[in-house]
Amino acid sequence: MEVKDYLPFAIIGGGALLAYLLLKPQPYTVVNPPTPQEPSEEARLSAVVALTQLAAERERARWEYAATVEAAKAQAEYELRARQLEAEQEARRIQAEKEMQQKAADAQFWGSFWSGLFGVIGSGLALFAGLSDEALYNRLPYPPYIGHGGQLAALSRRR
Repeated sequence: MEVKDYLPFAIIGGGALLAYLLLKPQPYTVVNPPTPQEPSEEARLSAVVALTQLAAERERARWEYAATVEAAKAQAEYELRARQLEAEQEARRIQAEKEMQQKAADAQFWGSFWSGLFGVIGSGLALFAGLSDEALYNRLPYPPYIGHGGQLAALSRRR
């Protein structure tokens, strides 16, 4: 590149630098600095008392802040532990409910199983009993309003 390509940047940059140098505030010039005078003993003692009081207040504020932080930390730990215990109890309750539901389902299954099995066995026995002694029922002179159970009871008393 040639110099004429850099010329606009140089002019604008130079103008900005010149404006900055002209507009920046000038440092203050101290013409007659005050001479330090020796403070009196009373002023020094009052300054020491004021500084001691300030230090005591700062230390008290620091202690209060530390106590507040410790109390907040203890409260947070307590709440965290309470939430953990609550979650553990909720998990135990859910587990107990699952176990109860499982036991109820098992009890219902086995109840249905045994009642069905005994029902089938009872039906088979009733069917077998009904088919086996038909000739016996027809041979005995019992009126028709006496059922099979009554006929069997009467028959067992006869023998």
